[in-house]
Amino acid sequence: MTTPSGNLYKFMSILGLLLFFSCVLLPAIFLELNIRETNQVRRNLVQMGQERESLINRIKIYEEELAANDSLAATPEFMEMRKELERCRAEIDLRTKQLNLEKDLYDEQQLRERSIHPVMLGALVISALLLVAGMLGWYFRVQRPLNRLIRRELRRENPPGT
Repeated sequence: MTTPSGNLYKFMSILGLLLFFSCVLLPAIFLELNIRETNQVRRNLVQMGQERESLINRIKIYEEELAANDSLAATPEFMEMRKELERCRAEIDLRTKQLNLEKDLYDEQQLRERSIHPVMLGALVISALLLVAGMLGWYFRVQRPLNRLIRRELRRENPPGT
């Protein structure tokens, strides 16, 4: 009688172990990458917000100067200040759009982070099932028949009564 092979069950168990370790290690790697990206996005948002506030303050200063000096209405300085004011307003609009885009990208990234977890949980369950199926399959299909075979051989070599 030939002994059954446990290669399939070894394969299942090893695959389950590999899948288990990948479920443990990959989220840590992804988390580190996401933390770096999130910190960069936060820095960008803070910087863009500060630039926007600075531009808004410049507009307020220009508007106050224009309101205080009615005699400047026809002078080249007035025209220059008016152009600067319009440029600042256009830049604020652009910065606001960029800020909103960055926020949308940040929200999308947070959503992607959350969608990784169910996949990892599913892979973790599959790895546990593979591990258990491989170990139980090996025990019942390989180890127990081997134990019976060894007992039979021992009984043949040492019959009970000798």
